[in-house]
Parts: sequence; structure tokens; C-alpha cells
Amino acid sequence: MKIKSNVSSSHESLIILSYFVVNKLCCFINWLQKIISQGARKVLVFGVSLDGCRPISVTMESANKSATYDRFGCVKDNNDFCNYHNVLLQEVLKELREQHPDVQIVYGDLYSAMQSILDNSQSLGECFFPFIHNYPLILKGCLRV
Repeated sequence: MKIKSNVSSSHESLIILSYFVVNKLCCFINWLQKIISQGARKVLVFGVSLDGCRPISVTMESANKSATYDRFGCVKDNNDFCNYHNVLLQEVLKELREQHPDVQIVYGDLYSAMQSILDNSQSLGECFFPFIHNYPLILKGCLRV
């Protein structure tokens, strides 16, 4: 299975990260094909969540003056990278479904689930997701880097 990267060559760090994602997905797909060949007929594959919203990510990026943040104070580049990973993963899973129509392959979308919680935090209420209402405090890690 061939995984294509759509990162332009003008962004060297993105090329390195793109290579990492493609390499990781190739290893994962090889493993997934192995368990399918051994008889798996129902597979659940989770994408990655919003890494840029983890307190450690926000803390680590706080020293980076060029870091950009979204309206929740999450590191935008980290979340964009996670989204990129998930888009490639879904493309690969689509190909696998075509190759193995007898196997039920389900994608667990943690990224969109977390984004939905953040987007609707005011209507969900503080009891449902209390730290979002005070997100500037929770998104900072305990250690200063």
C-alpha cells in the first residue's frame, strides 16, 4: 500500500514530520493486514486526539515565541499535525476496506469528538467538562520549561 504525503518541499520540518507519519502508518497498516490475515473480521482503529490541548504541549510551546494558539489556548501546529495524521489514516483505512470487504474496519474519531466538546463547552455545562470553563489554568502544565 502506498501512502502519499502532500507536504510541499519548502517546509523542511513538515517534510520530516510527514515522513514520520507516513512511516508510522506503513508499519501500522502492515500490522493491521497481519491480524486480518490471521482472521480478524472486526477492527476498531482510533485516530489521534487534539495533542495541542494537552497541558504538557501548551507548556512546552510556551517558550516558543512563534507558536500559534487557537481560541481555546491550544497549540495550533500540534493540532494541525494531528489532523494531518488522521486524514492520512482515514485514506489508508478506506483502501484497506476496499481490499478486505469482508472485514468491518471502523474509524474512531477522537479528534472531532474532543473538538466538539471544546466547541460546545458552554452549552455542555461545567459539570460535564469543568476544566474548559477555566481553560487558561488547566492548559498550563505544573512545570515551567
